[in-house]
Amino acid sequence: MARIIEKLEEWVTYVPEFEGNRDDEDPIIMELSFITPIERDSVMSGMPAELTGPQHVERAKRVVRRILSQRVRNIKNYTYLGVVIENGEVLADCGESELVNEVFGALTKISSLREGLKKK
Repeated sequence: MARIIEKLEEWVTYVPEFEGNRDDEDPIIMELSFITPIERDSVMSGMPAELTGPQHVERAKRVVRRILSQRVRNIKNYTYLGVVIENGEVLADCGESELVNEVFGALTKISSLREGLKKK
C-alpha cells in the first residue's frame, strides 16, 4: 500500500468545549496544526506504567509545552488571571489545566484522524 504524506503545516480552527465555551457569545477560538506521530509518542515515551515519578511528569509537561508552543496559534478571547493568552506557549504556561488538557487532546485526536485519511 502506498502512503501519502500531506503537508503537516495545515491549520484548522478549533473552538474548545471547555466550560460551555462553544455556547458563549465570544468563545475562545484558536488554530491548531497537526502533530506528528513522533511528537505524540514523545509524550508517552517518558511515561512508564508507574506514573508516580515526578521526573516523568515534569518531562511530559515539557514535551506538551513544546508541542503546544509549535502547534497552537491565534488564540482569541482568552484572558486568565490578567494574562492575555494568544498562543500555545502562553497557554501552556498560564492557561487553566483543564483547557490545556482539552487542547492537547484535540491535537492528538485531529492528528490521528488525519493519519487515517493519509493511509490508503
